[in-house]
Amino acid sequence: MMAQEEKSRKVPYSKPGPTEKRIRNVHVFVGLALIIGQFVILSFEDWLLKSGLSLPTFIIIIGFVYGSFPSAKSDHEFLEHVIQPRTGEIPEKHIELFLRFRKMLRAGTLLAAYGFATVLFAIWLWLANAGANVLLALPFIALAFALFIPALGNVVARLLAHVKYKEIQHLFDIEREILRKRRGEWY
Repeated sequence: MMAQEEKSRKVPYSKPGPTEKRIRNVHVFVGLALIIGQFVILSFEDWLLKSGLSLPTFIIIIGFVYGSFPSAKSDHEFLEHVIQPRTGEIPEKHIELFLRFRKMLRAGTLLAAYGFATVLFAIWLWLANAGANVLLALPFIALAFALFIPALGNVVARLLAHVKYKEIQHLFDIEREILRKRRGEWY
């Protein structure tokens, strides 16, 4: 019974593809390589208390969050099986625009996450050089950062939808309505 409930709570059409998994693995590898490389180069106190753990942690978090994004195939299946039955026939041009939007959304979210990680790293270094013990804050900052990346994606999606993809606004409205209904079922 419990397994069946968990299955029904799983979001359909949100499976990451091989590209997303590959990008996740590269981020984890780069983050771990930075941790080890900085451990070898920096003194132990600088590595532990200043810059050694923060930037690699942000890179690893970006990789894990990006690795949970739906693949292009999942986006196409979502459009075909969920949105299209609610709208009827969708012109080929709108399908291409929707899929391009989703691709731009993934790339924009990744770039926004890098920008935000850079800002957090600069704040981290400033606090560490000011004499604060920032190591204690790392778990909280990392958790907040991991939760904030999808919010960055929402901002990127709104900007892209209103600036570049006005033609397919009706598809976005349908998608939002589906998500609202799904959230209502879960809560």
